[in-house]
Amino acid sequence: MNRKEQAISESDCRRELQAKDELLVDLVSHMRHDWMNDIQVLHGYLRLNKHDKLLAFMDTIRQKAARDSLITKLGVTELVVYLLTFRLKCPTIELEVELEPEFALLALPVQTKAVAGLAMTVLECIKAHANESRDGGLHHVQMEWTRGEEDEEELTLIFDLNGDFDMQPLEHAIEQVCDEAGREMPVLQASEYGERWASVTIHFPYIRE
Repeated sequence: MNRKEQAISESDCRRELQAKDELLVDLVSHMRHDWMNDIQVLHGYLRLNKHDKLLAFMDTIRQKAARDSLITKLGVTELVVYLLTFRLKCPTIELEVELEPEFALLALPVQTKAVAGLAMTVLECIKAHANESRDGGLHHVQMEWTRGEEDEEELTLIFDLNGDFDMQPLEHAIEQVCDEAGREMPVLQASEYGERWASVTIHFPYIRE
């Protein structure tokens, strides 16, 4: 490796480290913001002696912590940070991530980074096509990851949407990003769209040597 190539390699490494540092700072900032909000709610219930609501909210915090713990086990840093900070960056959409216990994307025979990238891109499409809620409520998105059974050699990713979305443009956008992803990995997509709901299912067949 000559000096020019070495300098380029070192520059790439510095940029990669900087990007990872920025992701870490982003995640810590999100966690601090999230927990401060929870502490304020708990303090309010304590001050008002609303012990029944206090116990219920503590259970909500426990469930949220359990879900976040499962997300961290996905194994793809960019995806983990993206999902954990989604609530902070997009407060109008309530994202619920459903994962099987011990689910690890890195352990599956799929193109991990490409799958993670497509998952984030689909969520970006959903964000971009979410209309302002008429009643001030939240849009709801459930994102479910499932491994195939013994006779189903695939990873399945399901997005269930409820809310006010521009459905036709959203359908076109998701079809387009799935078509583009299909150029570098096997992708099968099937979707259903209603007036205020949609279900998008993406299958990633396992890659066997």
